[in-house]
Amino acid sequence: MTGSNQYLLLAFIAFDILVIMPLIVGAFVDGNWNPIAEKYPPVPSSQDAVQRRFQSFAVGSLSLGFCIHVAADEACLHLYPCWFARLVRARPASIPWNKIQLSRTLGKYAIARLTELPSIKLRGPRWCLELAPASPQSP
Repeated sequence: MTGSNQYLLLAFIAFDILVIMPLIVGAFVDGNWNPIAEKYPPVPSSQDAVQRRFQSFAVGSLSLGFCIHVAADEACLHLYPCWFARLVRARPASIPWNKIQLSRTLGKYAIARLTELPSIKLRGPRWCLELAPASPQSP
């Protein structure tokens, strides 16, 4: 491979990493996570909210491992993306507890459905999702 071909290959790889990959990841975030943020915009959490940082959540085909800061108070489940998740366009959300139904638990994790967005399943830490009411069909 000649020197000019190597530079062309490096330019192609850099373009993929800097332009194409952020577009693809951003599309995954916009299609999976951001409908939640649009439906449930963030509100301030109460002073006595239980908070944990760097929690893992998954929505559809998008997994945000160790990328979400969580606050749970009597009104809402507050989800705040960390800097890396914000970099890929994830936005914060505050989901009222009456809009979340716990479907099932899986070890340390739980799966919940959003009543106003029935196609969305939210998988996250059991400690916070268990605060939601159980759905009628769950065992």
